[in-house]
Amino acid sequence: MSKLSTAVIEFATTETAFAAILIARSKQGVCTLLLGDTATELYADLQQRQPKAQLLENHQALAPYLKKSN
Repeated sequence: MSKLSTAVIEFATTETAFAAILIARSKQGVCTLLLGDTATELYADLQQRQPKAQLLENHQALAPYLKKSN
């Protein structure tokens, strides 16, 4: 079983013209990148992938990863 299964995982989502994007990180670094139709769908997917993890939404900490380029 993965060490991430009991880890604290921070995540954030953003919407683009192409898809909703979710990025998640543990203390080891980025652990998940998901694309989908809605942020709610992506959060449910993350919960299924990491059922024992403590999931914390943290847009401020993950903002550099979600920064839009021109």
